Amino acid sequence: MPRYNAARNIGLENYGIYEGADADLILLEATSAVDALRRKPERLYVIRQGEILVQNELHTTFSPQIPA
Repeated sequence: MPRYNAARNIGLENYGIYEGADADLILLEATSAVDALRRKPERLYVIRQGEILVQNELHTTFSPQIPA
């Protein structure tokens, strides 16, 4: 979660989300930041400097005992 005022106060330039910015991002399936910290869900995507380092897919498998 970007904190623009804090970054500006300590002199960080080019901080934030804008076109052309480095994309360092971790994408999780969570309802909130608290939920993400509490459950520690699997990382769906990890992106560093615009390059996808990790890409996980969620797969649903059904038991053969469940009728189609």
